[in-house]
Formats: sequence, structure tokens, C-alpha cells
Amino acid sequence: MIPSLGLGGCERQLADLIRHSDRARYTHSIAYLGPPNNLIEELDGAVEQVRDISRTALRGPLRGPRALRAALAELQPDVVHSWLFEADVAARVASAGLGCGHLTSLAAPAYDRVATVAAGWSAHSVLARRTLDGVTARMVDPLFVACSQFVARSTAAALRLSRDRLRVIPNSVDPARLAPKPGEGSGKRAQLGLSRDRFVVLAMGRLDRGKGLDVLIRATDRLRADVPELAVVILGEGPRRETLENLVDTLGLVATVQLPGSSLDVAGHLAMADAFAFPSRFEGFGMALAEAMAVGLPCVTTTLPPVLEFAKPEVDVLGVDADDIEALVAQLRRLARDPDLRRRLGDAAKATVAHRLDVRVTGPQWEDAYAAELARRA
Repeated sequence: MIPSLGLGGCERQLADLIRHSDRARYTHSIAYLGPPNNLIEELDGAVEQVRDISRTALRGPLRGPRALRAALAELQPDVVHSWLFEADVAARVASAGLGCGHLTSLAAPAYDRVATVAAGWSAHSVLARRTLDGVTARMVDPLFVACSQFVARSTAAALRLSRDRLRVIPNSVDPARLAPKPGEGSGKRAQLGLSRDRFVVLAMGRLDRGKGLDVLIRATDRLRADVPELAVVILGEGPRRETLENLVDTLGLVATVQLPGSSLDVAGHLAMADAFAFPSRFEGFGMALAEAMAVGLPCVTTTLPPVLEFAKPEVDVLGVDADDIEALVAQLRRLARDPDLRRRLGDAAKATVAHRLDVRVTGPQWEDAYAAELARRA
């Protein structure tokens, strides 16, 4: 169960998990609360059923849980696995009393103060969400699976979770999905009007304050005199698009910075880049960074606690503090001037992901979590 099948990190995690699961042991059906549904074609043949819960004749504030309960009564699942708050609540209410196992994926430190401020939630909203989260969790006693130790600690404290109902499985990357086709990188550059001699820095993420993309734009302004061939491409959509576009205009960076929107072609964009920037102010994990590391891109990242769980500054990434524009300028300058450094970091990053975050490594961990929940309910 998930709110949508759009292009977000949780949706991608769900799709990769299903495509690589052991179909001799598990079959999957998906229910989602409504559009977008960009990943449906990719999941074709990997799932038993896909259901859009918004396409129901039911009405009223509980139509999601009511429609989902009808679907669950028909599907009779052994385990219900939910992702993100809206789906967590709907899944728990809908399945209460049905006797199935439950997993709740934790993708972010939802009640951490930095996260709630960045999301624009009032203290009343935070209290209401946390209360609803806790009440519905007690209805079904799910196994919580966090994407990082940081998220696990934050959520355990906020919801007073028992340690025996909490696991950590890092987010996964499917290197095969990110492998570019021959000529894909040069083709993407041509599509964006970028010549071969440009030094392209890529960033990917939702266009909101938490991703720190304004810091990258300001760093670009200070770096372009030293690196005149610099080009920055920021892939994604979000509520701060107009703010970021205005900043690009104000700083006179229209010829240097592009914001082409969201794209299913992550592989092509990664293939055309020379380096990757990840200037986030807060994260639950750092999925875009992991994808860039997976293909061997040299990366500059803020040294947030969840990022440091899988990336090591000066070994497989370069690190900066959040909001430190001058440090970001200095690290990007190092990458632009030193191809040997780019090669060393890229090779180390690729090895890190292969060893720890490859979906073939994390997939069995999810299957073990399903098995443990099934055994507990038996």
C-alpha cells in the first residue's frame, strides 16, 4: 500500500523490491490511493494486481480505508506492507482484525524538528499526525522497517516503539536500472543543449527547502568565474520551483543552471554528468546520492547523519556542512580541476553501493522481515 506510483524515492524502492523479489516465495499486489502512476508499466508482469483505490464509488473521509478493506477481503494477503503516512494509516485501519502481518516502511524522520519545520507543519499538525500514527499502529502492531539508523532512532523516540518491533534495512539501488545505453549520455547532453566540453554537475530531488538546492545555485554563482565551462542541471519538481527559477534569474545564471523538471530517464541524466551535488539540509537516507554513487559519479554531499551511515568523506564522497556555500564551492572546484580525484571517488562510490546497497543485497533482508512477521502471526 502506497499513496501513489509516482517518481518519488519510496515508489522507486517499492518497484525495485518487487521486481527483484523471490517469486517462488512471494507474490505481490499493490493498492495505491491515487495518481500519479508513472511506474505502472514498469511493474507489469511483476505483480498479481495493481489497484487504484481512488477509483471507487465510495465517498466520505474514510473511503480509502473502506475501499482498501474491500480489496483486502478479496485478496486475503498474508502481509500488508505500507509506505508513507497516508498509506500507513489507511492500511492499518482497513486491515485491523483481519489477522494478517504488517510492515510499515519508515523513509524519513517524520517527527524530527528540522523535518517538521521544513515541511511547514504547525505544532498542532505534528501532534495530530503523531497521535494518529501511534493510535493506528497500536491497532495492528506492525513491524517497523527504517531506511537508516537515524530514522529508526527518531521514530522510536517519537512513537515509543519497542526495539523488537523495529528493524533497519537501508534503501536499495538497482545498478542495472541505472546502466546507460550506448550514447545515452551524449544524447542527453545534446537534448539539453550542453556541449562535450561543459563540466556538468547534476542534482536530483524534490524542489523544496529541505533539499538545499538554493545553496547549490548560490555556489554556482561563486564558482563560475573559476570554472567557466560549468553547467548545473537540477532534476525534479516541487513547491519551490518558482523561487529557485527567480534565484537563477537574479544571479544571471540562466545560461549555466537548468531545471528541466522530473524525468523517468534517471540513467540518461546520470550518464551525461561529470559530478553530482547533494546539498540537502535534512534526509532520512539520501536516495539520489546513492544512485549517483552506484554509477560511479564523484559526489559532493552534506554530511548528514543518515548519509554518513553509507558514505565516507574523502573516501567515496566529498563532504560539506549543510548551508556552507563556500565549502560547496571549494569541493566542486576540486572535482572540476582534478580528474584523478573524480576517478578515485567514483570507483570507491560504486564499490560501496555494490557491497551495501545493491538490491540483490537488501532484497533478502526484506524477505527475512516478511518471514519473521509471518512466523510471529502463525
